[in-house]
Amino acid sequence: EVDPHTTPTTSTGLADVAAAIEGADDLERLSRPLLDALRDLTGMASTYLTVVHEDENVQEVRYARNDRDGFEMPEGLLVPWEDTLCKRALDDGPSATNDVPSVWGDSEAARALGIQSYASVPVTASDGRVWGTLCAADNVAADDVEAHLPTMRLFARLISTEVEREEVVRQAREEASTDSLTRCASRRVVEPWLASQLATL
Repeated sequence: EVDPHTTPTTSTGLADVAAAIEGADDLERLSRPLLDALRDLTGMASTYLTVVHEDENVQEVRYARNDRDGFEMPEGLLVPWEDTLCKRALDDGPSATNDVPSVWGDSEAARALGIQSYASVPVTASDGRVWGTLCAADNVAADDVEAHLPTMRLFARLISTEVEREEVVRQAREEASTDSLTRCASRRVVEPWLASQLATL
């Protein structure tokens, strides 16, 4: 008999994951294959990557893989950081459970989303700052949720490396286009712009 809560999936092996992320040149192209693989690994309905916006005290679902009607983590969803399961897991654990209502019954967001099973690991910058979280969730009890944490931590390290690479590239571009003394646009930026404007006269 087929469980109505499950969606048949094609298992993603390690070689498939490696091939999918080998040519990834930005965070989204890296994250989506990892979320696919995490879905196959955990069997949970939703796998997702979040970003913590500390200045606004909110958590954003940046990318998500949702495989079941009636339960999803919508991309772009914003939740007060203090009310998230991710922050609770970071502060006092556990990192995974298949009985969210018993462990974190005070989370309004978890109740509203109907989360029963949950696992998460932090995506941490080299300075120790929590950039975001990598998560899996479902509205039914999942088996062996804690067994997937080592793989999730590996995926989180890959994501963290890409986040920092993109930040280095962004800073390098900003420095190349900005005068270090005045913080105004550099000649490298102004001269082509000025030439294009003069050409239209």
